[in-house]
Amino acid sequence: MNIIDKFLGCFPNICFEITQCRKNESMSLETVNSAEREILRMLHEAERNLAKVKKLHHKGRASSEELMDHEYTVFELKEELEKFREEQEDIDNLDDLINE
Repeated sequence: MNIIDKFLGCFPNICFEITQCRKNESMSLETVNSAEREILRMLHEAERNLAKVKKLHHKGRASSEELMDHEYTVFELKEELEKFREEQEDIDNLDDLINE
């Protein structure tokens, strides 16, 4: 017995109508553009911070761990941007198939 059946068992005199709704996974073009711009903004800021930390590390004022942390942040943001773009490409391809 799953959790829904247990819940429905608590109210035997009430009839619940359960419908499945289709999720609308596509985002508006404006939302997609703003999300991509935000990721790009964060990436550019992280790259500027990385450049600063590299200079400080070269002068001996920042540790190797700090440098690696900033490098990994840039790497993560690049991966996130690539993943976001691929997902949007996949959704666009699905929309094309549905609309044919």
